[in-house]
Amino acid sequence: MNRPQALVVGGNPRAWTGLLTALDAAGIDARVVADPHAAQVMSLKGPIDLVVVERQYFEDPGIGLPAGGSEVPVVVASDGAVTEEKITAWLARGAFDAVEVDAPGWRVRLIADRALTERRRRLEFARLQRLVGEASGVIPFVGSSAEASRLRERLERLGATDRPVLFWGEPGTGKEFAARLLHTRSPRGAHPFVPAMVQHGEVEVDLDGARGGSLFVDGLSGLTPRGQEQLLQVLDPGRVREADVRLLSSGTDDPGLLVEQGRFSDSLFKRLGAELVKLPALRERTEDIAVLARHIVEGIAALNRLDAAVIEPAALDALERYRWPGNVWELRNALEHAAIVSADGRITLPNLPPRVREGALAPGAADDAPELGSDLPRFRVAKRKVIDAFEHRYLGKLMRGHAGNVTSAAEHAGMLRSALQRLLRKHGLRSADYRASIGGGIERVGRAELT
Repeated sequence: MNRPQALVVGGNPRAWTGLLTALDAAGIDARVVADPHAAQVMSLKGPIDLVVVERQYFEDPGIGLPAGGSEVPVVVASDGAVTEEKITAWLARGAFDAVEVDAPGWRVRLIADRALTERRRRLEFARLQRLVGEASGVIPFVGSSAEASRLRERLERLGATDRPVLFWGEPGTGKEFAARLLHTRSPRGAHPFVPAMVQHGEVEVDLDGARGGSLFVDGLSGLTPRGQEQLLQVLDPGRVREADVRLLSSGTDDPGLLVEQGRFSDSLFKRLGAELVKLPALRERTEDIAVLARHIVEGIAALNRLDAAVIEPAALDALERYRWPGNVWELRNALEHAAIVSADGRITLPNLPPRVREGALAPGAADDAPELGSDLPRFRVAKRKVIDAFEHRYLGKLMRGHAGNVTSAAEHAGMLRSALQRLLRKHGLRSADYRASIGGGIERVGRAELT
């Protein structure tokens, strides 16, 4: 695999010997240039994964940063001590971090490693953002299920407003992704998105750091009563207006229920939950798993500069039968594991983690019946839901098995071609989507696998 590329911009590169040596030890190739204007040109000649720029150039508005795209982290190199005041100002201007020119090698390597991790995260997020305009949607909300479609439409509408939004749902459903997506689709998209994580029942919030952008408070369900009171004081409406910040937040439990049970402050709920958005569990939208898996495999391949692997039918069937307690992010982890251990670019059933293989075989793993809680639906509603889920799953496997050929698929299913087309339209499925492979290829399935 190719080594990461860094562009180092400084007026006296010879004074940076230690920093350059540390970058090399971290496995990073550095291209050094003393002229910041020349750096603009050099950065266009190849991919740049990291920019290290001398403080004076970073602070000069007339020079500007080297081109490379918003996905490239910028580290400011200072010939003096990096104080809290300085780094706060640099971070506000878009820097990822800062380091002294004569910093010890271990510190340079640590910052470089963090920056490259951030680079990979930004590239992945940018790739996901580009999917927003596609008919299939955006990970983790890609798919044609009613749940995914409703969520995308809701996020699109909320993106045009400035109201506080509280996302809730099980771990791994994509709450932070939804918040980031909402931010980027809003008029505040060019301003900071600042996460604040609840730790040990409390949370530290930096309103100034989010000025003009969005503050995202994650983990509300874990706030202690003291932490809730502190957060309520910090998010005083006057202070929020002064900082010009949009409030976004998330939790794993139904916030309304927590308020009813006396476990969450009603005042804080009203301040954060002007709009509530529930993210569905993956087991509630199993018909989306095939296309989700394809996008995830393609993303893994792109990040590692590899060809996308083919998911064989038996493996895909297991993915659709498993209950996914960790939701979309557990699916991603399972596919990353499978891609690593697979051979010849094919993900087979044995490549999947044991918990997925075993869970897919558990009784009731693929039960499409709705969960019957205290809010028992009417019989006709529950029956329609089961039939719809079966039809969607059957049609997906049928069209995959015939590579999107409607005539061949209709003959296999014993249906009129026009009847199959009506069903496909009903479920929002397009034959063209099945002419490409699941992750680069497709396998023909037999009649027994569709029943």
